[in-house]
Amino acid sequence: MAAQCTSVVAHIAVDHSLPHALVDDVLGPDVDVAFAAADRLAAWVEAQRLRLVAAVRTEGRSPLELVNGQSPHATTASLARVERRADVGALFPSFVTSLERGESSVSHLDRLGEALRRLLPHERDQLAGDAAHLLTIATAVSAARFGRHLAREVAPLERIRPVPDDATGSDDPAEARLAAQQVGIRLTSHTDRDTGMAVYRLALDPLRTISFEQRLSAMVEALHHGPPIPGCPVDPVERQSFLRAHALLLMLDGQGGNRRGGAEVIVVIDHTVPDDEPDVDWGQPVDIPQRVLDELLGAPTTKVIEVAVRNGVVIAAPGELDLGRSTRLANRAQRRALRALYRGCGVPGCDVGFDRCTIHHVIWWRHGGGTDLQNLIPLCGRHHHLVHDRGWQLRLGAHRELSVTTPSGRVMTTGPPRRWAA
Repeated sequence: MAAQCTSVVAHIAVDHSLPHALVDDVLGPDVDVAFAAADRLAAWVEAQRLRLVAAVRTEGRSPLELVNGQSPHATTASLARVERRADVGALFPSFVTSLERGESSVSHLDRLGEALRRLLPHERDQLAGDAAHLLTIATAVSAARFGRHLAREVAPLERIRPVPDDATGSDDPAEARLAAQQVGIRLTSHTDRDTGMAVYRLALDPLRTISFEQRLSAMVEALHHGPPIPGCPVDPVERQSFLRAHALLLMLDGQGGNRRGGAEVIVVIDHTVPDDEPDVDWGQPVDIPQRVLDELLGAPTTKVIEVAVRNGVVIAAPGELDLGRSTRLANRAQRRALRALYRGCGVPGCDVGFDRCTIHHVIWWRHGGGTDLQNLIPLCGRHHHLVHDRGWQLRLGAHRELSVTTPSGRVMTTGPPRRWAA
């Protein structure tokens, strides 16, 4: 096995001319091809790392020994992450082969690992029996969509899991799952040894998630448009994380409307599709028993907002939707209407949810654009950064057909937003 490890390492330790060969012979002038090739190379390297971990384990050693050994740049955290991926690869070896071939990504493997951690040992074996089908899905869709597919695969296994007798008096599997989730609420923490900062991890059941996320998102939106906070990062992803942390601290201090138990529900009626069933939007992809949903809809603390849309246009919604130049910030009625049109970021193919988006003026406010519904679109932090700082230009048609023009002149277009097609 040592010889096998040496062989793999030798294969990785290629001549320094490899990057130049890739650029000259493979990538050429096509940047899209260059990125695809770089992704395949990164996937191949990670697959070799996973095979090395498996080989080291076969020799009765721990990969953590490499931290102070032959891999001086490795850290305990990075090797632990590779070991977790190797655990997934041991149960799903076909995924490592797929990674090696560049057919899937490390993110696909990590999504699979997240799903496995929710399962008991016999449930993991049951999921592994469907490895061929899961791999087919993984190689055809993004890691985010694969994660959502895994959630649907895992849910039935969790629902049949027994819960304490006093947790629920119902035989409904959905009720049992909710009871198990409520019992599973956790708050854990640790101190990061490198930064000295406390790191918290909060696990909430779907019911509490609805109220918590709505309050947090409202506070983040206020901070985003308020006075700058010292030290706020420029990077859009880091900025969002920074603002969410400060929003939570303000909530703990009792600011931002510290209401309890209330939830706002958007009921979307899409007349684009004949006889379409109303789409209930809780703001989160939650799975709640029908009885509990009915109780929430009828609760006096729950606000139900009905919005009717047709072919990308809001045809009926409460509140004032056109504010002109009277204010820069979108009001609550406009945000509700936009939520009825979009599940998340308005740029096609983006998986960021609506509550993680900023409401953007298509014709910028500084350029005379009004705060009118037809001039507003939700954008995630990354795409908002591309529009404001990287020269992306947006244009909305009469039915919200979106046209995106990049600085290179490339134009991407899409039709009206359709929630029912998501």
